[in-house]
Amino acid sequence: MGKTNKIGFLGLSLLMVMFLMACGHHSEEDASAGKDEEKQSEKQDTEQNEEQKKKEDKEGKSEEDEESGDVSFEVQQSAPEDQGEMEVWLEGDFTIKDKVVTVNGTTNLMPDSELYLDFDWQDGSIIGGYTRTRVNGNGVFKLEKELPNDVEGIIHTELSFDMSKQDEEIQEHYGDKLAGHFLRYETGTEEETYRKASFQKTIELDGKEQSFSIEEPGWKIPENSGNPEVELEPSIEKKGKYVVVTLESNLIGGAYVRADTEIPNYITSGYYDDGYTNPDGSATFYIPDPEREMDDISEYEMMISMDPTHHNNGAHVKNAYGKKGEKLSGEYLRNDHEDKQTIEQTLTVTTE
Repeated sequence: MGKTNKIGFLGLSLLMVMFLMACGHHSEEDASAGKDEEKQSEKQDTEQNEEQKKKEDKEGKSEEDEESGDVSFEVQQSAPEDQGEMEVWLEGDFTIKDKVVTVNGTTNLMPDSELYLDFDWQDGSIIGGYTRTRVNGNGVFKLEKELPNDVEGIIHTELSFDMSKQDEEIQEHYGDKLAGHFLRYETGTEEETYRKASFQKTIELDGKEQSFSIEEPGWKIPENSGNPEVELEPSIEKKGKYVVVTLESNLIGGAYVRADTEIPNYITSGYYDDGYTNPDGSATFYIPDPEREMDDISEYEMMISMDPTHHNNGAHVKNAYGKKGEKLSGEYLRNDHEDKQTIEQTLTVTTE
């Protein structure tokens, strides 16, 4: 073989060797890539298996909880069977802690009826001293009010459903047929009197936590309630810084009454209290004790009075006793006014 042919043969052989080496290199890369894809697939399978295991464990635990009965749930209270009936009732509890008054209760009032919680401080006034809420569909309600820090002593509380403050739909439903043991009368104007369901209680704020229940009143209404021949039976006792006058009478419920003091040799103001009679004709008045300020008095007079012409007396009082009190009679009739008749009883209080 000639020299030229040898060189050609060697060149061809070198090219073949290089081609075979290149093919081998690509085969190694392909094998490596295959191994990586296999590892990635195995990793994905492992993660999927772990997720499936977690899901099965969770479902298994849920089934165990259901079988063991260890499942938390809330029971929805159903509406009262007599919801919306005319004879209204209220029940629940008041709690007072750190000047925060909370009321949780139930009623058979119509859903969306508005309830008010009012506070009347005997020693002053509370700006914005009320809160309100609407009755839920199941009859449940809750109210909460924080009283100012300086409020203490005697507080008169009232939880009420006042017909004059209701939506038109609620007013049309109840009309003038509202009834029950919680029934009271609210004076709108001298010509208008509204019915309301009301729970009232007088408490003393002394910084201590306290609670009490909403109780159905057990009024013992006199047979002659509202009779123009008025009967009055007051009693007087001292309680702290007050002279407390408790009145029993046959006055119609919702009549406006005053208790005033007249102290010899003194011109005074503020020694009085006023309010409305309960359905049974009773009322309680808290009057500042004059002896705490005037230690030289031996006695003074206390006057209990009811004037039908007063603007705080509504239409039902005027109907019972006359617009000018012309129907009134009895032991306590005072007819020395020019244009009206009133009721007045004077008591003499002897100091200790």
